Amino acid sequence: MRVAVVTPYYKEPRAWLQRCMDSVRRQSHACVHIVVADGHAQDWLDTESGVRHLRLDRAHGDYGNTPRALGALLAASEGFDAIAFLDGDNWYDPDHIASCVEAAASGADFVTSGRHIVREDGSVMKVNISDEESGSHVDTNCFFLLSGAFHTIARWLLMPKPMASLGDRFYFQSLRHEGLRQVRTGRRTVHYLCTWASIFRAAGEIPPPYAKESVSMRELLDWRSGLLPEDLDRVRRLTGCRLEHLLPQSRNTSHDARQASRAEAVSCVQKDVRIPRIFHRVWFGDKPIPEEYESWWAGWQRQYPDYEFRTWRDKDVAKLPLSAAKIAEAGTFAGKADVARYEILLIHGGVYIDCDMMPFRRYPFEAEDASLVVCNENGDPAYCSNSFIAAVAGHELMAEAVEALQSKPLNRQPPNVETGPAFFGQLLLRHPHKRLPTQAFYPYNFNEPFSSVYDRSLEATYGIHVWAGSWVDENHMRQKTIAALAAGDLRDAEAHAARCAPALRDQFIELVSSVRNARSQALKAVLHPLLQGKPKVANKAPFELVKVLDFLFRRQSDAVVWQVGAADGVLADPLRPAMIRHDPVAVLFEPNPMMFAKLEQNYARNDNARLVPAAVGTDTGKIVLHAVDPDLAREKGLPDWGGGVSSFSGDCSTIGGKALDSRLAGQIRQCLVQTEVLLLSVEDARRLSGVGDPSVLVVDVHGMDAEVILGCLDAGMAPSVIRFGPAWLTGNGASPLLQRLAGDYVILEVGGDALAYRQEFFGLYCETLYVDLGLPTVHAENLAFTMRI
Repeated sequence: MRVAVVTPYYKEPRAWLQRCMDSVRRQSHACVHIVVADGHAQDWLDTESGVRHLRLDRAHGDYGNTPRALGALLAASEGFDAIAFLDGDNWYDPDHIASCVEAAASGADFVTSGRHIVREDGSVMKVNISDEESGSHVDTNCFFLLSGAFHTIARWLLMPKPMASLGDRFYFQSLRHEGLRQVRTGRRTVHYLCTWASIFRAAGEIPPPYAKESVSMRELLDWRSGLLPEDLDRVRRLTGCRLEHLLPQSRNTSHDARQASRAEAVSCVQKDVRIPRIFHRVWFGDKPIPEEYESWWAGWQRQYPDYEFRTWRDKDVAKLPLSAAKIAEAGTFAGKADVARYEILLIHGGVYIDCDMMPFRRYPFEAEDASLVVCNENGDPAYCSNSFIAAVAGHELMAEAVEALQSKPLNRQPPNVETGPAFFGQLLLRHPHKRLPTQAFYPYNFNEPFSSVYDRSLEATYGIHVWAGSWVDENHMRQKTIAALAAGDLRDAEAHAARCAPALRDQFIELVSSVRNARSQALKAVLHPLLQGKPKVANKAPFELVKVLDFLFRRQSDAVVWQVGAADGVLADPLRPAMIRHDPVAVLFEPNPMMFAKLEQNYARNDNARLVPAAVGTDTGKIVLHAVDPDLAREKGLPDWGGGVSSFSGDCSTIGGKALDSRLAGQIRQCLVQTEVLLLSVEDARRLSGVGDPSVLVVDVHGMDAEVILGCLDAGMAPSVIRFGPAWLTGNGASPLLQRLAGDYVILEVGGDALAYRQEFFGLYCETLYVDLGLPTVHAENLAFTMRI
């Protein structure tokens, strides 16, 4: 069987074309390669062996349809028995043609194969195009035409330009409508270079520079909506396609666009695909994004250094093919943002967050099995906050949201009802999803001040929606200011007052100043020597490490952090939220080479972090580290934290001061490997850091916490904050450490951490909690006493 392979090309790089032609030359069944330049001929092709190079004098802008058809018609006129297509950026397996020839023997008019979606390096992406799996679509590169289908070749050439972007779909449907006999090889022997950004995002990857955005359906549908019955008949005769069947005529063209876009978006997503590694936010209007919001956005980027981040402004959402008109119609920025986020997630997938979402702990979106993840500010199943949404690209709920909004009149109800949480919650009732606990992103409610989080544990919090209300009117802002004052939060009251009218703002600021002065005066009495004693901490939540560090870094911009035993910077790391939020000057020591490699990845966007592959102890030298091999840990099914376990003694039977059950301890022992690592004395670590002594010392060194802390204190360091393992509060070796800290530090156990706060710093923190936020903490009893005097 004489076979011709036809390749149209436009401006593909030489390396891509060379790979294409090499794959044709390597076919086990001999074939002739006809290469047709669509207006941008590359001269080097004239000398390629086995290649017939044809040149068209101009580009035709029809996705290769014209050069493809002309090359195929030439092959048919020259008596070839079969014609295959291969675009210039793709390539075949060596037996592709042979497998098609074999399948054709059963009496076919055309043969189709499958394809792999691949990256530029040839690696296969885990993406299945759903309508290809079902057999309802065949890519151009997978067609193998026999003489019974040669009469259809001209359809590529005669296809009206608006149909060209979906040319292979229309062509395949024309073959089916005609009743031509199709045989499938049942194999994927075509390698299709992915150049579509949406597919990369659907696979959870950042699109490479050569990737392009999806083709808009608008041109096609606008053209289709203007066709008269006689026009449809002419298109049918030219292309073999019945457009009234494929795209039913409707007075509502936007409805057609929604349906087509919905099908196109859903079809490109693998059934088990992960949430794409991209974050989105939306900001409308000419005002600059507030500095605080920008700092939080930078924090999210530090939290997810391997993710893509995109801010959508007015000019960007105006290009959304389905929702642009509705966004323009929405009368509030909140409503506009609601409408935009649904189509953004439909097209791109990923994680959407409002601009006033503060980063906290890291949620592993890349490992999430659910295709839609949400979180609600309350327990109402029919209502759901939409300030955070994570979804795969093409999710059916997003398609339904976009479609529903097209016919929904706007500006008749508040946006939280019309386009926001109430609207979103009703959609969720019809779609499976994962709903995270409220504290995951809403640890306090809209009618509470931010200071509420100080009285609550944030152990299960990944982001904090700050309820800044950047879209609310002046009357609502006045109410929010009064509510903050009533709750005692002067910091929130000041922030809200700043957005009121000048006269009202000044009155609020004067009131805040008066309350602050009154609280300061009250504390003077409370701090009288006659009333002083050991601090009484009834509620430990305000003294969680991350809250104290937030205060310290706000107050002391040049504060230095030392973390000894940083692991990978994520697993059970008490320091990470502060590192992400503030990016302080930090020196992170980690001797385990397997953990250190991950540490570098996880802090890739922390500009002020210096990472040191070493341990810290009493002397400089080498020491043997017994560390869990993460690969072995996965094989044994250890918990996630198991991959970060290490010890200099080889005893890993306790973690965080708690004994492990014998089975788990035995599994960990089976995963241990020995590695010789660098050990630095405290003085050498100080010299190497070059950034000054630490204000914050975080130590997590199995069996050596006390040695490291005492060494730092002996070297004259006086950290404001020391964090260490709780085992050192009661276990062997606790006494020398606690005796050394006594007098200078207040020692607490909070949420699994042993914390030592320097006395003067602790007093300043407690004073600020009361004066600024109205939280009496350790002063509660004495304040109550002085009020009675």
